[in-house]
Amino acid sequence: MPPPGMPQPSQQEIDALVTWLESTLDKSGMEHLAGRVAVQRLNRNEYANAVKDLLAVEIDPNQYLRPISRSKASTTSLRR
Repeated sequence: MPPPGMPQPSQQEIDALVTWLESTLDKSGMEHLAGRVAVQRLNRNEYANAVKDLLAVEIDPNQYLRPISRSKASTTSLRR
């Protein structure tokens, strides 16, 4: 959306942008990231810190996340 008073881009310009964006996203999606972790599960403290950093809100993660089961608590701390 252009600023107020400025003309809209032509359909040809819009199509060119969409084509470029699609091809760029397709290429980046095909790249292999061997040895890199794309997504990592956050622990409770990391989750609370992420919410604080992103939203400037302090939370108690225990209030929003389900309790940790005994069997999972001992195994997840050893994975790091």
